[in-house]
Amino acid sequence: NSLTLGSFANTATLTNVESLLGRAGGTNTITLAQALTTSDTFDLGSGTNKMTLANVSNTGTLTNVETVVGGSAGNVVTLGSLMTGGSVDLVHGTNSLTLKNGTNSLTVSDTQSILGQGGADTVTLGTALTTGSTIDLGGGSNKLALADGVANTGSLTNVETLTGSGTAANTITLKSTLTNGSIDLGTSKGQVTLNSGANSLTANNVETLIGGSGGNTVTLTVKAGGDSFDLGAGTNSLTLGSFANTATLTNV
Repeated sequence: NSLTLGSFANTATLTNVESLLGRAGGTNTITLAQALTTSDTFDLGSGTNKMTLANVSNTGTLTNVETVVGGSAGNVVTLGSLMTGGSVDLVHGTNSLTLKNGTNSLTVSDTQSILGQGGADTVTLGTALTTGSTIDLGGGSNKLALADGVANTGSLTNVETLTGSGTAANTITLKSTLTNGSIDLGTSKGQVTLNSGANSLTANNVETLIGGSGGNTVTLTVKAGGDSFDLGAGTNSLTLGSFANTATLTNV
């Protein structure tokens, strides 16, 4: 079955609809009472559109949906269009989100796997990063903001700019090598472990920085206040900012 919406602000609950098309100018709020499947075609068109998934396991592609809300079971969602200022909260279960290849900006919550492709993505986590999370933002120059007010602990891949905030400490492991990267954990501070490669980065507000087996080049542009830097094996370089710095250094 196929349903084409008019160019209006539509609100509807759908059952037994395999193809849904929105038109230009409409702002649609759609609730699915059926499972999203890989054979479905859902394109809500231009406008600021919202879709709430059914309380079952959903697997499929959503296009031109700016706000996605999951149900009570695990969801595997692929975005068929770029997001700008979007929001995805897949709620319950074990959830996966694959971004469209391009430049995306969005907030993602309750999603254990976030996969980017070739574009430059800006992702803000609305819930804590955990050791069970898989975040790989793919090619491009990608930015990730950790969830505020909670302790984030986990691994990140292909994140070139990492920021933190709040007061809860973060423990982050980078699984890809940084080139001209930037880390600033803000008032949250915490620990960062670099990938075993030749990393070059600015690292601010990191209480403990641990290097791997490659030569690392690290620059500080804020004051080091009792921080610890162990840059690991290799030929490593650390440049301090123009402050009264206090730090413990190993393998520098």
